[in-house]
Amino acid sequence: MRTRTHTARTLLAVLLLGSAAGHAGDPRPLSGVEITKRLTGNTVIGEWNGRAYAQFFNKSGTTLYQQKGAPESRGRWRVSDGKYCSRWGRGSWSCYGVLEGDDGGITWVEPSSGKTHPARVV
Repeated sequence: MRTRTHTARTLLAVLLLGSAAGHAGDPRPLSGVEITKRLTGNTVIGEWNGRAYAQFFNKSGTTLYQQKGAPESRGRWRVSDGKYCSRWGRGSWSCYGVLEGDDGGITWVEPSSGKTHPARVV
């Protein structure tokens, strides 16, 4: 329980620090192996549709997601066919491309629309 409380506090603190800045240069797609290495054990912060968030990626495949001012959500994550995939509750898996900019920031890419969401690993 202490770990969960610590993780939730860390996510909240990261949210209060701000969200991701834009990325310099042309981003390149990350491979599945690179996505796994970048996310495992790390927290990503950014904005999704104008709302700041923080997300922690546990090695076990669990993930904690929190938008500023909202309760924490628990889900699952994996890498499949070179894409980051997540599942929340009993919903289906959703997968996104992941790009890396020259500054080391990442960008999530929605598969159907191509809409992008810049973020950074902290």
